[in-house]
Amino acid sequence: MLALNDEALEALRWIDLQGAVSVGLQEDFSQGILTECLARFSRINDQVQLNIMIERYATLISSVQDASLDVSVTWQGPVETPYSERIADTAIHWIAAPDFPLAQYLAAHQPVPLVVIEPHCLFKQKATAALDAAGVRWQVVYQSQSLSGIWPAVNAGIGITARPRIGCLETLVTVDETLPDLGRIGIQLHRSKPVIHGAGEKLIESMARAIEASYG
Repeated sequence: MLALNDEALEALRWIDLQGAVSVGLQEDFSQGILTECLARFSRINDQVQLNIMIERYATLISSVQDASLDVSVTWQGPVETPYSERIADTAIHWIAAPDFPLAQYLAAHQPVPLVVIEPHCLFKQKATAALDAAGVRWQVVYQSQSLSGIWPAVNAGIGITARPRIGCLETLVTVDETLPDLGRIGIQLHRSKPVIHGAGEKLIESMARAIEASYG
């Protein structure tokens, strides 16, 4: 797990913060630096109640819009909420098991097997658009309702996926050199209103620093 840098950790150390903050994260961000950031904030500011929800993009956006969440962190998608900002961006990769026979599929002009999260996933849309533009045939062979189903399927060699390496199993490799470039994707922080109450703003600042330090 990535460690918070000194600046981000120092930002957690506020005195006499109180209240409750509701935070939403896409599943990709439910491990690693943001979870560490939330845990440390909670320990240091024990008078603040954190309510954390892990959900899909569409649910997080609607929850910020109706103010059932104070803040959410998502991949930059098609919806711009009124009080959002792009904190950082990261590369999207083609990811496969080390022994996946991608070259054989391409040489034989066979459809490249894809492992994806449900039909409206941002990464599935980017992957299939890139393959179509390059004239590479593809077929969805495995579809999961959550990210937790994607990595084991790719690791088993069922197919390849297109995602950032955030949360990726260490056993998997990128195969970008033989497939079309997928570009980069932004990491977006959404507020439910221009300024959240004191504890919320301090937490948002901590989260933004952690994201910038890790992915910026």
